[in-house]
This record gives sequence, structure tokens and C-alpha cells, in this order.
Amino acid sequence: MGFFDIVGDAANRAKLTGEIALIDRQIISRKKAFGVELYDVIDKQEKQKKNGSGSMLQTPEIFKTIEHEIKEPLEKFSKAIRVLELEKRGVENEVELVGARQYRDVGTPASAGVGKNVAEKAKEAQLFVQIKYLDRQMLIQKEQFGLAVWDMVSEQQWIHEALIDETKNKSGLGVITGTVEGLTKGIRGTVVKTLGAASSDEREVAACVNKAKEDVKSMMENKQRKERAVADIVGKK
Repeated sequence: MGFFDIVGDAANRAKLTGEIALIDRQIISRKKAFGVELYDVIDKQEKQKKNGSGSMLQTPEIFKTIEHEIKEPLEKFSKAIRVLELEKRGVENEVELVGARQYRDVGTPASAGVGKNVAEKAKEAQLFVQIKYLDRQMLIQKEQFGLAVWDMVSEQQWIHEALIDETKNKSGLGVITGTVEGLTKGIRGTVVKTLGAASSDEREVAACVNKAKEDVKSMMENKQRKERAVADIVGKK
């Protein structure tokens, strides 16, 4: 191997290593985004069921097979987020009071009103900064929720996925016995009934999980291709 080949391989290896590190960060970011998406879906569904009540979140029916595993992080993060929501609501009430005082003081003499108005504006700006801070803290909690539950949620196999796997297994047997068509139709019919029986809430949660799984899978496959390319470069030595 010539000098320029060695230099070129080193450059390619460094480039691929950097790209792999970038993909790792993208995977983490996608899992965090998944936490925000999943939490918001569960939160919305809970509030619809309880007419806007801000109670602790319950494990969705579709996660019943991993209920014990997901219950602790869901309760932990929903409790922290509820505290932040209450704090934010209190700050928003303060903003409304400041606005009301500003409206009330419109008719005060100019000399008295200038100083008061400046102070109120400063107070209002400070409150808005506090609201943004609380929003950021809630976002972080949701992202951490995503990282905490990702492995258990992404590895869960939905009922219809299990049935599809069963179809594949029995299809192999059916090629030999000549009963593949009947087996496949029967199991696929069960899959359709299973999907039809799922509530709209369950389908919404499943769609959220499946989209994140597809995205992360695509990133992982891209990472593995680059890792193989690095291995090929190392193998030349």
C-alpha cells in the first residue's frame, strides 16, 4: 500500500468515524423527541378522559404487557411535569394580574404613571422569561422520559406483529403440507380483527412508537454500513 493510499484511508476513516458519532447523537435526539411525542399523546388522552384533570398519567392499555416496567418512569416524570405545570400556571396568573394593573392605570397622571408602567413592564418581561424556563424544563423531563422507556417500549411486540410472525412460521410449514393458503387467510383475518378491536387511542400510541422505531432503525442501519466501511479500511492493514 502506497503512501497516498495510507493517507487517503486515514482521511476516510476519520470522516466515517465523525459521521458515526453524528448518527449516535441523532439517535439520542430521536429518542428524546419520541419521549416528547409519546408523553404528549398519553397526556392528551388522559385529559380527554378526565375532562382536563391534571392527575398522574396512567399506563396506556396498549402497554399492558410491560405495565410494571413502564409504570415507574411514567409516574416519576408525569409527577415532575405536573409540578412544573402548576408553577407555570401560577406565573401565567401573575402575567394576567400585571396586565390588569396596566389597564387599570391607563388613566393615571403621566408623572405618576411613567415609573409605575416601567416597573410593570419589567416585571412582565421577567415573568415571560420564567415561563420560557419552565417550558424548557418540561421539555427536558419529557425527553428524559423518552430515554428511560425507549428500550422497553421499542422491544415490545404488538399483538398484530406476533400474529404476522406466526403467519410466516406457519407459512413455511404450509409449503410442505399444502395448507399454507388456509393458514395465512385465517391468521390474517385474526390480524384484521385485532387491529379493528384496538381503540383509536391505542392506535395513536402505536403509530407514535412505530414511527420512532422506523426512524431509529434507519439510523442504526446507516451507522452499521459506516462501521463496516471502517472495518474494511482497517482490514487493509
